Amino acid sequence: MNEVAKALYNFWSSFGLPACVEGYVPDDWQLPYITYSLVRPEWRSQATHYARIWYRDSAYTGITDIIKSIESRIDGGVTIPVGDGFIAIFKDSQFVQFIPDEDVTVKTAYLSLILEVNL
Repeated sequence: MNEVAKALYNFWSSFGLPACVEGYVPDDWQLPYITYSLVRPEWRSQATHYARIWYRDSAYTGITDIIKSIESRIDGGVTIPVGDGFIAIFKDSQFVQFIPDEDVTVKTAYLSLILEVNL
């Protein structure tokens, strides 16, 4: 699991925002940042994987730019080398969902993905 955790951290941290596993956001972090699920399916199996982009802005421009960057990188699927194998990340059929917040300046996008492990 450690190899998958490290690969997911490196992937989600590569978009210019801090990233961490959902539920473990440090108390001193300020928006924007990315949180993501930590899952490791069985060999050659798929599992649901998700990430959330948390952003503070009066408009959707900033968060949309990050989403476009992620979507461009994933495209038809992205393969990340891990040891002697790889993990692959694919967009799910409902890739982006915006989640409303009581604070209208907080924009949250839920990204629905599929994770495949071949280790």
